[in-house]
Parts: sequence; structure tokens; C-alpha cells
Amino acid sequence: MEIEWVMEHAVGSSEVRIEERELVPEGTHRLKIIAAAVGPNPHKTSEKNPDGICLMLRLELDGRHRWVFHDIPKHEPWKGAQLAEAIGLQADGNTIRVSPEAVKDQTVLATIEHYTSKAGRTSAIVKRYMAAEQKQQRPARTPAAKVKAASPAIGSDDIPF
Repeated sequence: MEIEWVMEHAVGSSEVRIEERELVPEGTHRLKIIAAAVGPNPHKTSEKNPDGICLMLRLELDGRHRWVFHDIPKHEPWKGAQLAEAIGLQADGNTIRVSPEAVKDQTVLATIEHYTSKAGRTSAIVKRYMAAEQKQQRPARTPAAKVKAASPAIGSDDIPF
């Protein structure tokens, strides 16, 4: 059996290799989910998820930074709920169903932080997902204009109540 890869750029081109790119800076960024799959991650196992089944995402900022990889384990539903809400999927009761096809090519806002492993390798990690298209908020209230009450004419006998 054979596999074939088609490169976007010729092998040996001057294009900057992904591992030589800068990390996505810390902060909130609009990221595109460029790849998604469901599969095991041996580093994400738990009693509730002995196989480490995860929704595995690859996110891209702008093509000039490294990709951000985020594996959402099945045993951490709050992370799945954040992602589902960010892309506009609704829960069915207390169950959220997300397929790789539903999230691929979606754009989300994500809060990115940097993490340094025990081995000394620094990577960008997703701390939180938010909807890329924020719902319109009501405009902020402005203070009421100060209005002077009409004062009675000088010499009037009326009491202004």
C-alpha cells in the first residue's frame, strides 16, 4: 500500500516551515479550525475515558504562525460545551453532539496562553472558546441630560412644587 502527499509548495521552497514559525501570541484571537478528527490520545486518559477519546482540533491564526493543536477529551464536557456554543451548536438536553465535519472550517474566538512543559518546550494552548460573531449588545446607556427646572418669575407668589 502506498500514500501520496501533494505539497502546496515545491519541496525545498523558500516557504517558512511550520516548526520555524512564531507561536500564536497570548491573548484572544480569531482562529479557523482547519482540521478536526475524533481519536485516542494516550495523554488524555482517565477513569471515565480509559481510551483517551478526544475531538482533536488544529487551529490556524493567519498562516504566519504555528498551528494551535487542541484535543478536547470526552471526559471534559465543559470544554466541548464551550466549543459547541462558540460555533452555534445547541445541546440536546444535557448531551452535546459534535462531529469533526461540523467544526471543520468554522471560525472561533479563543483565548490563547503559553505553556512550558517539563521538557522545556513552549506551546500555545486554548484556555477558552467564544463565538467569533458576538451577539449585538444593547448600546451603553448615556447619562440623562441635566435639565434646569423652570423657575417662577421673580416676585411670583406661587410655590414651585
